[in-house]
Amino acid sequence: MRKIQIIAVLLLLLFAPALTSAFQNEPDSFSNSRMFTAYNIYKWPQRNMICLNFNGSLYKIPAGTEVKGVKVVNSIRDPDYSGIEFIEFTTVEDNKTFQIKFIERYHPGKTINDLKGIMFTDKTFDELIQGLSEREIDAIKQGIVIKGMRKQAVFITLGPPCERNTPSMEDNVWVYNKNNRVRFKLHFFRNESSGIYEVTEIVPLGRGVRD
Repeated sequence: MRKIQIIAVLLLLLFAPALTSAFQNEPDSFSNSRMFTAYNIYKWPQRNMICLNFNGSLYKIPAGTEVKGVKVVNSIRDPDYSGIEFIEFTTVEDNKTFQIKFIERYHPGKTINDLKGIMFTDKTFDELIQGLSEREIDAIKQGIVIKGMRKQAVFITLGPPCERNTPSMEDNVWVYNKNNRVRFKLHFFRNESSGIYEVTEIVPLGRGVRD
C-alpha cells in the first residue's frame, strides 16, 4: 500500500508542472490579439496631439504600427489638463507611450471610445492596404494625399475627417486640419469605369479648428 502511495506522489510531482503550465497558458489565448494603428498618427509635442490628428507634422506613427496598452485615461503628465480624457497607447517596437487628447466639441456624436475603436485595428499594414495601387501605397507612406486616391487610402493616410465639418464618411467632401490654423478639403467623385470614389480636388481652406 505504501509503495502505491509513493508512486502516486512521484507521478504527481512529475506531471504537476505540465498541468500548472497548461492552466496558466489557457487564459493567454484570449489576450494574444495584436493591435495596430489603423492610420498614420501625426506626432506633435504632447499637448498638441489631439484626436483631430493634425497632419501638418513631418513626423508620424505609421499606419500598421503595432501597439499595446490601449486605454482611455485622465492626463497624469500635465496638471493643466486635469479631468480631460486621453487615448493612451504604447508602440511595441520602441516602447514609447503617447497620449492623444479628446476634445468633445470637435467630434459631435462621437465618444472617446468611439474614436479609440476607429484609431486601432487588428489588421497589419499589408492587410490595410490590400487592393490599393502602388501610387496610393506610396502616398500613404509619405503621408500625403494625391488625386486619384480612393477613400480607403485617404483614411489610412490622414485618419477620419473632422466630424464637425464632415458628419459622415459617406459624404463626398472631407475636411481635414493640418494644424489649428490651416484646413483643407478633399472632393471625391465617382470614377465611371471603376465605380470607386476618388479624390478629384484638394482645396485649401485657410482657417483652422479654432474658427
